[in-house]
Amino acid sequence: MYAGNVFQEEENGEGESLVRVREERGTRSGKVFKNWSSNQRSNPAPVWRDPKFSETSIEVGVLGVNHPEPGSDIIPEIPLSSARAAGAPTMLGLTLNLEEGSYAFLWRDSNCKFINPKYVRLNDEYTMATARATAIEHYNGRAIARIMSFNTDLIISAARRRIRKWAVSGSQTRADLDEEDIVTAGEVRKLVFASDFLAECQIALQETMQELSGRDPFVLSF
Repeated sequence: MYAGNVFQEEENGEGESLVRVREERGTRSGKVFKNWSSNQRSNPAPVWRDPKFSETSIEVGVLGVNHPEPGSDIIPEIPLSSARAAGAPTMLGLTLNLEEGSYAFLWRDSNCKFINPKYVRLNDEYTMATARATAIEHYNGRAIARIMSFNTDLIISAARRRIRKWAVSGSQTRADLDEEDIVTAGEVRKLVFASDFLAECQIALQETMQELSGRDPFVLSF
C-alpha cells in the first residue's frame, strides 16, 4: 500500500505490480492548477529527501546530570554546551536500514549529538518500552506525511508538464504522452512502516536464535 489516499499497489491478471491513481479528480485538479499556469516553463519532478531529525526523534526525558562533551576526557577545558547540561531535553530517535535489514534506537541531545542513555532520566509518562513505542509511532506518522507529499508532487509535476506541452502545441493537436511525463511504479515511493520492519527483524532474530539453540556452544569455528 502506498502512502495515504493517493496511490495503491495492485496486481493485474499476470501477477505484475501496477500503480493505480485513485479517482480523486477534483482534489488533484485543484492542486495541479493552484498557483500555477501553463505559461510556467519549468515543472521539474520533486527531489526525494531523507527524513529530518524532528521526523525521526521525540523528546522523552532530560539529562539527570551534566553529560560530558565529546573529547572532554582528553581536553577537560572543553566548555559544556547548554544542550548537555543537567535538565536539558533528551531525544530518542529511530533509524532504519532497509537494505541491510537493521535498525537502531539512537539517543541524542537537542543539537542532534549522540548521548549516553545512562545519563537520561525519562519523563514520568514513559518507561523504556513506551518511549520506544512512541518513537515508532512518531516515525510512522511523519513517514506517511513525507511520502504522500512526495508522491502527490510527483503526479502534479508530471501533469503540469503534459499540460504545458499541450498548451504550447495547441488544443488542435493530439495530446501524446512523452515517456518523461509518465509516472512509473519505480518512481513512486513506497511506505514502509517502522513497526512492520521491526517485526520482520524480530522474526529474523528469532530464527537465528533457534538455529543457535541446536548448536554446541563449546564448539569453536576457525
